[in-house]
Amino acid sequence: MSPSSSSSSDAELSIGERAFSAAGAAVISAIIVNPLDVAKTRLQAQAAGVPYRYHYICLQPNAVCQSLSTSAAAPPPCHSGCNCYKGTLDVLHKVARQEGFIRLWRGTSASLALAVPTVGIYMPCYDIFRNFMEEFTTQNAPNLTPYVPLVAGSVARSLACVSCYPVELARTRMQHLKQLELGSLQGFLRH
Repeated sequence: MSPSSSSSSDAELSIGERAFSAAGAAVISAIIVNPLDVAKTRLQAQAAGVPYRYHYICLQPNAVCQSLSTSAAAPPPCHSGCNCYKGTLDVLHKVARQEGFIRLWRGTSASLALAVPTVGIYMPCYDIFRNFMEEFTTQNAPNLTPYVPLVAGSVARSLACVSCYPVELARTRMQHLKQLELGSLQGFLRH
């Protein structure tokens, strides 16, 4: 396909079609990437010394496991290798074996609540701004044309962030309210 034919068909897409395509890509991306996000979060929590609270079965030989929902001061429920992660693949393996394969997608709905509207706003706006700016700079300031993607991306991303900030704020407040409901007022007050 030649570059001119792809740009002409790109210009014919409506904003709704662009938003729908971008939202679909965000859904697929969130589903594929979420296990890596779970691994990142577990590794960061482990590095910060935050115990993960979940009832699981230790599959290590001769290990006696208890519930991880015991107090933070309690000794680790298993030997040191049972709930300590060595890296991303180790997290993915242990979560799948100890908690179930489906737990790798825990939090996908929260990711989608932000990703779909953010990408749904960003991608169509980027395309529209880029097309408009390329046309304008080609006619009026050809030496600025190479900077069009940078400016269009910056403006589109800023618009998406400003538009979705209320959703991010609501999500953060809901997480804190959930912590309060679970009785972790002490953790809430520390932040």
